[in-house]
Amino acid sequence: MSALFLSGCDAEEPGVSAGEWAATVCTTLDPWRERIDALTVQAQSAIGPDTGPEETKAELVKLLDGAATASETARAAVSDGAAAAVEGGEDARATVVAYLEGARDAYASAGDAMEGLDAGAEGFYDQVAATMAELNTAYAAGPDLAGVSSVELSEAFATVGECG
Repeated sequence: MSALFLSGCDAEEPGVSAGEWAATVCTTLDPWRERIDALTVQAQSAIGPDTGPEETKAELVKLLDGAATASETARAAVSDGAAAAVEGGEDARATVVAYLEGARDAYASAGDAMEGLDAGAEGFYDQVAATMAELNTAYAAGPDLAGVSSVELSEAFATVGECG
């Protein structure tokens, strides 16, 4: 094997092709996003104009805890898998894992903050809005792979069917 093939991978784990890795990441992130979307829809359906503060709080805590769990599941899947056997493959995996850790931690932190709110307090809904706004700024919309300079990975994400 050439040194180029092994760059970005440790000696114990030779890695997978760029296409295989991109497909794995996409098939991990798509269900993760779908789960968070489903939790959001479920919470929105359960919270209506007649929903009291206690029920609102409970639904939002369920949403946030579920999103944290989904994020951890996705993080573990990417972390436990092999990196792409290309230059920058290990950096790309570390970037996606760090993003999912950040998402997990942001959801967990928002869930803890929501759990700590007093549903009977004046300004409860303002505190809910502030907690959710903080969550929205806690992590970006996706992993930033801009610093990973791998032509192979860029091409794989652009062409692999699972990423389309």
